[in-house]
Amino acid sequence: AGEFGDFLLSINPAEQHCEDGLDGDNDGYIDCEDSDCASFAPSCLGLECPNEDISSVPLSYEGTTSGDSVIRYASCGDGGGGAPDATFNFTAPYTGLFRFHTIGSSFDTLLSVRSDSCTGEELACDDDMGGELTSWIQLELNEDQTVVVVVDGWGGSEGSFFLSAEGVEQDCEDGLDNDNDNLIDCDDSDCLSVECVT
Repeated sequence: AGEFGDFLLSINPAEQHCEDGLDGDNDGYIDCEDSDCASFAPSCLGLECPNEDISSVPLSYEGTTSGDSVIRYASCGDGGGGAPDATFNFTAPYTGLFRFHTIGSSFDTLLSVRSDSCTGEELACDDDMGGELTSWIQLELNEDQTVVVVVDGWGGSEGSFFLSAEGVEQDCEDGLDNDNDNLIDCDDSDCLSVECVT
């Protein structure tokens, strides 16, 4: 027969946002002072995050992932914990739909987007939607909303990558280049509306 007896179950909130200057779990410790942050937050470990800025769209960036794994807890793939990564700060220049992808990269990428900082809330995550083991994310952002885009690897994968960041045309009948790619309405491949295909 199994053993039985009294036990104590303790459930405590954990600090999740380690760069916001707040005591998110009400334990009296803020950000890196909190042991919840000390073992995983890049800023608490002395790691640079984000590495680069995406200053405008459309943008194509070529780089390599090597060195430390900064973001270890993505919600898709294997989380990216065993692979080095590259991180990018992006502030939306206007309210609209934006696309980020790693098509053309040399390894099995994992792509995620976090709100505000490297330890912010995860807004999106993808492992293989880009085809050929690359990643593809599309999400709506508000003007001046800041996110961190993370290029990571599955299963410890690393190497050279391409990151593309671009707006997505949504209104295909307004005579405007809404996503700043120099293509207007039906000339833009984003437009697959009835008006553009008939």
